[in-house]
Amino acid sequence: EPGEADIAVLTAGGERKATVVVKDGRVSLITESLPRREGQGTYWLWSIPDRGDPVPLAGLNVPDTELSACNIELPAGVPTRAFAISAEPGPDRPDRPGDIVGQGTTKIGT
Repeated sequence: EPGEADIAVLTAGGERKATVVVKDGRVSLITESLPRREGQGTYWLWSIPDRGDPVPLAGLNVPDTELSACNIELPAGVPTRAFAISAEPGPDRPDRPGDIVGQGTTKIGT
């Protein structure tokens, strides 16, 4: 839809891994070069607030094509400057990020 949006490009080692688009309190995540996780492994998208601990937003899997998209609700009242994607060993919601495989910054909620 037309209108203003905040964008964070998530990178690691100079390679673009994913793009986060935030509009009207919703997050759209487009994975671009994340490999498929084997076994029970999953990726988690994290909101990195200005203050406090990272907030896990959603777990996701990536198809063989490495390109996927999903929509996620952003928790209310969490001003976010950055997002990150972590690789986790299983599907359970983690308390803190494991191996960060991409991160990027934006300014939302200020």
